[in-house]
Amino acid sequence: MQLSDKHMDLLTLENLRELLQDQQGTCISMFLPTDPKLAEQNPIRLKNLLKQANQQLEEMGLRTPDARKLLQPAFDLLDNREFWQYQSHGLALFVRPGSLTYYRLPLELREFISIGKRFRVKPILPMLSDDGHFYALFLSLSGIKLLQGSHYSIGEIPLGDGIPKSLEEATQYDQFEKNLQFHTGTQPAGAIGSRAAVFHGQGSAGDEKTTKTFARELFKILDTRVTDILNEDKAPLVLAGIEVNRGLYREVNHYEFLLDRGIDCNPEDMDAPTLHQRSWDLVQPLFEKKRQEALDRYQVLSGRGDKRAASHLEDVVAAATFQQIESLFVPAGTEIWGTFDPESRHVKFHPTRQPGDDDLLDLAVAHTLRNAGTAYNLPAENVPGHGAMAAILRF
Repeated sequence: MQLSDKHMDLLTLENLRELLQDQQGTCISMFLPTDPKLAEQNPIRLKNLLKQANQQLEEMGLRTPDARKLLQPAFDLLDNREFWQYQSHGLALFVRPGSLTYYRLPLELREFISIGKRFRVKPILPMLSDDGHFYALFLSLSGIKLLQGSHYSIGEIPLGDGIPKSLEEATQYDQFEKNLQFHTGTQPAGAIGSRAAVFHGQGSAGDEKTTKTFARELFKILDTRVTDILNEDKAPLVLAGIEVNRGLYREVNHYEFLLDRGIDCNPEDMDAPTLHQRSWDLVQPLFEKKRQEALDRYQVLSGRGDKRAASHLEDVVAAATFQQIESLFVPAGTEIWGTFDPESRHVKFHPTRQPGDDDLLDLAVAHTLRNAGTAYNLPAENVPGHGAMAAILRF
């Protein structure tokens, strides 16, 4: 299998909400681009970013030892060779006292630092909404991979220990043999090598039936792990592989968002860029449909004069803060600096960032995602309502 061996960290709305719920003390958000092909440059980029963060903390009044202590979990990554061995196109780090959360993402991030009372999340919004993220499961009896992808790239998510990566490896697991015997009465006859020969299509019709039995049991084990990893995520899952393997997997699948259409291919002959493009061709219409449905709903409400269609920035920020937003539309690559007072519901704007300012767009995104709303990252000209941002309110 020619897929590049990049390992990803699973970013879902659920674990992001957990991060946003647990914001105490100084919160540091750092984003930087990474290059999976130039591993030696990535820690240098992070080191430079950490120096900037350290300097900013000292300028904010922290003593040098306290600033270093706060950032130490991120500094520890610099010498972690295993961590840098597996990178994607973007790295997001969230640091607070005594805690570090990081995501290696198939997303091109620009270098950025934010230090304040909460974490910044708008830079990773494309992974969570309009551009979205998806999963691809490469099914081959000689090699299995679970991957997470976005509009920008794709990379592997480790399946973890205890999961056979191939049919040949599966036959080394005692539990796999027990499952076969229990379900089929098949005795573990023959060596691993003989089963490999069956898999490669060199056996009889009886051998092929046995191979399907082996494959089905392997896919049952795989389905359990995949379902557990994806948990409550609702991102689409694409199956890639020959038709018989995709069919066998569908028989045992329990993940609700498995796509009806898959990629018919010989995985050994497909590289990562090809898999990424063919997967994206399948999932892109789903993301576009969901986004367009939300935009159409906004236009209908706005056309009726319904107050649930909000386009004044002050109203949208207040609605987000008070858990009222169902769908949020924000312009990509834009920041609006200012402050929001929840008691008076007053917003103060500044043309440039002032001490104590927040990016009001990011503030609205964070509150929306934290409270089970959906946020869409759009070109500025496509944001409805002709305002800085817009939203559909729940009530």
